[in-house]
Amino acid sequence: MFGRALIGVFLGAVAGLVGTIVHAGPVNMVGLGLAVAFALCGTGAWMAVEMGVASWIGYALGCYAVLIWLFFFPQNGDQLADTSSWASTAWLWGSILVITLPIFLLRVLSRRDKLEKLH
Repeated sequence: MFGRALIGVFLGAVAGLVGTIVHAGPVNMVGLGLAVAFALCGTGAWMAVEMGVASWIGYALGCYAVLIWLFFFPQNGDQLADTSSWASTAWLWGSILVITLPIFLLRVLSRRDKLEKLH
């Protein structure tokens, strides 16, 4: 269980780092960058849920820790994201949604499967 949580923390940190870098997207295509960042973090969260709740918790903590670190405590004045940009605000709030959504979806889907098997 502890090993899976550590794997989740590592994967979450990598997803948070890459998502923060790509969320701004190419010039004049901010929506594309956000879509790639959300897809990356969402699929990683889904995989972490499939590995177990401890892995998902580690993934979420790792991703959020890197997000907060890169946004609010930049190293040597090098800022990877502009906190006044609408894309950065969407990435901060949307990442919370994208990372927490898979655990709720899988629970709902697993309940439906159990109900269908009863009938």
